[in-house]
Amino acid sequence: MQSRLHDCIARNDRREGKEKIPAKAIVMTSNKLEMPSRSEGFDELYFVANDGVTMTVSEWRENDEL
Repeated sequence: MQSRLHDCIARNDRREGKEKIPAKAIVMTSNKLEMPSRSEGFDELYFVANDGVTMTVSEWRENDEL
């Protein structure tokens, strides 16, 4: 699923109390994430994008940048 860092931080900013986590934690976790690859043995991979209104599912393209 597509998750842009600035969108994640913006959603987190709308949280309150214990539900809100430090932005630094979001950034640090984001830096650890890797895009999946067919070479890892997945049978199928899909890309799911969310524009805030609709979710779109498309075929995985190995070398695409987000």
